[in-house]
Amino acid sequence: MTVKPTHLPMLPVKVGSAARTILFDGNIPARATPEPNRRRIWEISGNFHCSIIGTCLTTAELRHILVKMQLAEAHKGSDHELHGQAVLLDGRRDHASKLLQKALDRRHRSAIVQFGKARNVEDLRNLWTSEVQRADIPGAY
Repeated sequence: MTVKPTHLPMLPVKVGSAARTILFDGNIPARATPEPNRRRIWEISGNFHCSIIGTCLTTAELRHILVKMQLAEAHKGSDHELHGQAVLLDGRRDHASKLLQKALDRRHRSAIVQFGKARNVEDLRNLWTSEVQRADIPGAY
């Protein structure tokens, strides 16, 4: 039996040996098991970078990272400019994206541990639903 929660976003999950994007309103076998490794920011489709950066990191965290990168506009740039710069930086595996990944990992450590315990798609759905109900989206996302 598969559960079909409504109005939940796409969640990139590795199932079996092939990476698949799972839509929560699709039919996914209950036996599908995520692989233990999670994706890093540079491994995720660029379509998600804007929402990940905007949802999961504060402007202060972005500014701190960009200052650490010694980008001149980091001190005086607007929030929108900082966001845009971070979105551009996180698509490549380099020092900047690794700093962004570290910030995400540090800020959302408890959610990473909690979601890391999920053993199947059903567990992920239940965790996601619980976090949505608690309005704690950033870590779950």
